[in-house]
Amino acid sequence: MTGGTRTEAIQYLLNRAEVEIHKGIWIDTAIGAGFVQSMIYKTVQHGLMVGVDFSREMLDLVEEPVERILGSVFDLPIRGDAANIATNIFCLSDYPNPKKAFSELSRIIKSQGVVMFLDYSDEDTYWTTRRAQHDNDGVIGNINLRNPDNIIQYLPENTRIIQNIIIQYEVDTSGFDNRVNLPDNITRAFLFIELYKPRSA
Repeated sequence: MTGGTRTEAIQYLLNRAEVEIHKGIWIDTAIGAGFVQSMIYKTVQHGLMVGVDFSREMLDLVEEPVERILGSVFDLPIRGDAANIATNIFCLSDYPNPKKAFSELSRIIKSQGVVMFLDYSDEDTYWTTRRAQHDNDGVIGNINLRNPDNIIQYLPENTRIIQNIIIQYEVDTSGFDNRVNLPDNITRAFLFIELYKPRSA
């Protein structure tokens, strides 16, 4: 949870040139126990950080000094045009239909704000290997892996796509001691989506 390719992918998000991440309000939805938020907090020096999750138990585990809101990404208890940045990290694959999540996140950001999603893509060979081994049962069957082409149908019309790409990292797994029978090398592939909300006419 604290290293490897996930960390590199999050660092890619934090290095986006279009975003002034040290100012304004950053709302991270589906914050969970705050593993990702901990990395964001170490990078962002100023501004208000807000974490949203539908589980009170998970919010209680967040250690960083962020504001906490109990709520769902599909019906955010936040007024429109409230945030400069909104993120949803490693949760998109949990949503069978993410259109409402995209809509809600675009609603709560201000004009000239951004929404960023980061999750596993359908080119991620870790998940494709597990799916082949487990025959789509259990948690593997609940993973909704997507690619830049098929994600476009869910994006709100009031936003402009800045990035809709796959980030790839090669991983040597030959020394791994785990319960998943992996090949010696796998490709971790992450779907990164960045939306910009233009100034209203």
